[in-house]
Amino acid sequence: EINHAREITLDYPRFYVPEVVHITPEPKDAMYHMVLKRKPGARLSTLQDTPTYEAVAQFLALLHRNLKSTKGTRDYKKICTERVFNSQLEFLKPIVNEWDFLFEGIKGDYVFDKDSRGDNWIVNKEGIVALDFEDKGMVRQEYDTVKLIEESCLSSKNDEARFKILKAYANSYGIKNYEEF
Repeated sequence: EINHAREITLDYPRFYVPEVVHITPEPKDAMYHMVLKRKPGARLSTLQDTPTYEAVAQFLALLHRNLKSTKGTRDYKKICTERVFNSQLEFLKPIVNEWDFLFEGIKGDYVFDKDSRGDNWIVNKEGIVALDFEDKGMVRQEYDTVKLIEESCLSSKNDEARFKILKAYANSYGIKNYEEF
């Protein structure tokens, strides 16, 4: 999908997807490693300005509208449940049996799981560089969007910034009623 992402961004000069320089297959675990021609800059996770996060949200929406997965959909409820039971967070385990309500309102489109956390974006004076195009499957768009918003340096301090980032994503994706998103 990285090559498709590069094609998609050609009309968006401030959005950049690195060129693949080399691919090293790892036959023992059916994995591969890509060497990318990256640009210098700061990881998004270190920045604290809302307009930059809004621009990344627009980039994420562009990728979500255009990228597809070959791996099918991911069950985030199952993934989260497994992570809790495999962790040292004993105090969360009783909650798992009661958390169905958390997943009931999630009804957005299934989109390419970009893993949009802050460390997967680089920002420099030329624009925004997207990293990590591993095909993990399709997820409800809320999951990937929340990763971007909640893992930002802004989220814990500023509800207004959260709303602006969400609005930028929703407008770019084409969601009319983003308050319900």
